Amino acid sequence: MKKDRFDLEAAIMEAWSTTEDIALIYHNADNLDLTPKDCDTLQNQLLGLKYISDLRFQKLWDTFESVIASGELDGD
Repeated sequence: MKKDRFDLEAAIMEAWSTTEDIALIYHNADNLDLTPKDCDTLQNQLLGLKYISDLRFQKLWDTFESVIASGELDGD
């Protein structure tokens, strides 16, 4: 499947949503007493978020490489 600059833009926008995920967890931490169990829960959420972020950024990189290889960013 050939990808273009619009696919790149969409992938970048999707990757940026990671900051919203982080903010959600951050604000949720205000509601925790941070007992050992709560700390473990938060750490597990952050590990999951890291995994999701890694997947999104790999998708972004793959799209970038595809667009560059096709010459799509060379101009119109």
